[in-house]
Amino acid sequence: MKSYLSCCFFDNDDDLAESALANVQQEATLLIFNALHNCSVSLETTWKKLPEDFRKLCATELEQNCVQFGVRLDECRDQWAANWIFQTKWGNMHRYRKRKRVNSLIQVSCLLLICFQYRLGTIQEPLE
Repeated sequence: MKSYLSCCFFDNDDDLAESALANVQQEATLLIFNALHNCSVSLETTWKKLPEDFRKLCATELEQNCVQFGVRLDECRDQWAANWIFQTKWGNMHRYRKRKRVNSLIQVSCLLLICFQYRLGTIQEPLE
C-alpha cells in the first residue's frame, strides 16, 4: 500500500507516503472504535460477515476523512483501497480479540485445575 500511495499521491516520496499511510491506518482504527461504540457490530464478526451497507459506510467515511492527509482514496475504483485497509485492520483486530479470549480461557482453566487439585489434596497449597 505504501508503494501505491507513494506512486499515485506523493510523486514517489516514500517518506511522505509512509507518514500518510500511518495517518490513514490510525484513521481506520478510530473509525472502527467509533463503529464498535455506536453501531451494533462486534469484533467477534469477521469483516466479510458484516452487513454490506456497514462495510460501504466505513469505506466511504475513510475515503472522506483521508482527503485531509492528501490521500484521495475516493479516486480508487469500487472503493478497493479503503476496503482493503478496513478489511486488513478489522481482520487484525478480530484475530487479536480472538487470541486474547483464548489466552484468557486458558488462564481460567489453569486456575480452576489448580483449585480442583488443591481440593482433592493432590497439591498442598495453591500457587501464587
